[in-house]
Amino acid sequence: MVKFSKKYRLNIINFLLFGFLFFSVNTIYSQDTTGYINLSSTELINNDADLKQLDVYFKNVTVVGMGESTHGTHEFFTLRHRMFKYLVENHHFNTFFLEADYANCLRANAYIQGNKDNVEAVVREINMWPWKTTEMMNLINWMRDYNLKNKNNQINFIGVDMQQYVETVKQMDNILRSNDLPTTDSVIYQKMLATNFFLVTDKKDLELYEEVLNKKKSIALNKLGSNDKKIYTTLLRHLNQIVAEKNKIKKDYDFRDRKMAENIVFHLDSNLNMKGFFWAHNGHIGEIINKKHWRNKKWLGFAGGYLKQKISDKYFSIGQEFDRGSFNAYYPDSNSTHIIEGEGYTLGAVTVLPAIEKSFSAIHRSLKKPVFIDCTTLHKKDPVIMTLIGAAYYPERDGKPESIARNNRHSKNAFDAIILIDKSTPTHLLKSIRGKESD
Repeated sequence: MVKFSKKYRLNIINFLLFGFLFFSVNTIYSQDTTGYINLSSTELINNDADLKQLDVYFKNVTVVGMGESTHGTHEFFTLRHRMFKYLVENHHFNTFFLEADYANCLRANAYIQGNKDNVEAVVREINMWPWKTTEMMNLINWMRDYNLKNKNNQINFIGVDMQQYVETVKQMDNILRSNDLPTTDSVIYQKMLATNFFLVTDKKDLELYEEVLNKKKSIALNKLGSNDKKIYTTLLRHLNQIVAEKNKIKKDYDFRDRKMAENIVFHLDSNLNMKGFFWAHNGHIGEIINKKHWRNKKWLGFAGGYLKQKISDKYFSIGQEFDRGSFNAYYPDSNSTHIIEGEGYTLGAVTVLPAIEKSFSAIHRSLKKPVFIDCTTLHKKDPVIMTLIGAAYYPERDGKPESIARNNRHSKNAFDAIILIDKSTPTHLLKSIRGKESD
């Protein structure tokens, strides 16, 4: 038997003890789940005990922005429905802000307030394919049922985007017509319908739209009732924004995001008891902003960044990300007549590979999903590489097998929290829109 000296034995013990401690510390560090909260389900369930764990994050918050890394993921949709329902029932939230035009959401709000209508027709009028789903129908029906049962605590559905020129004018004319006031000249209206406002580039061609805007501004509104006047002036606000964006000589790449944020603040200022849920893509609810507005930057900020500047900690953003699976988007199809950037695209399900190594999903792959992750607890060494896919998915770009949008590097300050799910499945699109509608 070999004998070791006392000093040598002590060194061995110290080495083993140090190794044990080193391994333990690193194991704890790598498995640190501070700020990680497991959620029960992405689907609507009867027990919300898991969401009660998040109450501390919603204290004193006026607006919660909750996004999606793709427009076409079922689980992102239902989890937001579940979160909005919880906030309404437990934190006095009363307004749903959607990434869609104010004009296109008026019918949905009227239905939620009790108007008799067909819910599918209501959803179709929102006129953006990501929202033309059975999931949106379920959400709107829930909001209607809630209002029927809670007469003293009504909730509202408000679009805060500003892209739909013709629909905005149409809704203004509906109000004017019902009050025996002059509407848009029929010849001009037909010209508007025959052109694509967002393809107009010539300053002269824009005079048609400016003429309509100026006439709408000049109409005396003393004949309008208080509700009609409120809706009309809000529509006029959006119409002015749309034309202002188109008329800019130098394009502001974040104009739409700034206006969405300003529109949310406008509604908050109009009703001091309002608490809103901002439903949009991750690329809108995120809190990134370039405060200096550098001239050489094409991209300046997200709507969430402007909200953070306007209302500070009263805004709380939650991004959503997935590891693997499928989602709806426009994908390349040479046989399609729907053209995006010169190529044919079809709307339908797209399947992607699991997230790449070192991405946000891969780093947290061992966690039980869905999981809420407080971004203030993220390790500085971990990159935040996430999906950023909107209406269209480009599966190959510059010879790479995946679009950069699948592996986009986000700032660590982009969100206050991120909810990570394992597998994405496609939303349930209304049948007649598949392959036909655009964002």
